[in-house]
Amino acid sequence: MEKIKLLHYLWMSYHSFSDYYQQKNIRNFNITPINNYLNAHYDNCYFSDDDYFEYFRLFVGPDRLAAAPFESVYKTNMRLTMQEDTLRVRKCYEKAGLMVKEKNTVPDDHLGIELEFACYLIGQIGRLEEKNENTTLIEQEYFSFFKEHLLSWVPQHCEEIINVSSSKSCVQIAKMLNVFIKKEAQRICQEEFHE
Repeated sequence: MEKIKLLHYLWMSYHSFSDYYQQKNIRNFNITPINNYLNAHYDNCYFSDDDYFEYFRLFVGPDRLAAAPFESVYKTNMRLTMQEDTLRVRKCYEKAGLMVKEKNTVPDDHLGIELEFACYLIGQIGRLEEKNENTTLIEQEYFSFFKEHLLSWVPQHCEEIINVSSSKSCVQIAKMLNVFIKKEAQRICQEEFHE
């Protein structure tokens, strides 16, 4: 039962961060777990019009993105999108039988999509766990994706937001995502060590 609770927490966290990066509910900022955390820990923390414009400056455009949410940007010297890392991420999705809806429009290595894929994998683990079926293969797939992709660039992305953003809300969300990724890395390391 503890594992099911952990998987639910991971799923909700990935889902919330994925929604944030894919611009779902940004205007009203109703991403419940993140919003609850911000309201509990920071006075008057809500997404204002200034935060909304800052969000676009950081992640969407139309100008050069201040904190581009694409893995390939952080793994190439020229900070380019649609590079080898994009194709490696795409292969992970295809291996799971999935494809990005906006294929060749939004790069597959967009953070919101990577988080959504992690959410999908966690959901698959949870379904198998509830049926008392073996979760080893899907857990290995999740661990591999997490380490090779999310862990390899998201902390740097979060630090970039913290360093360049004028929005208290965007900075706090970046800090939360950074802590979440680092704690999940520790948990995965411990779980692999005990196998």
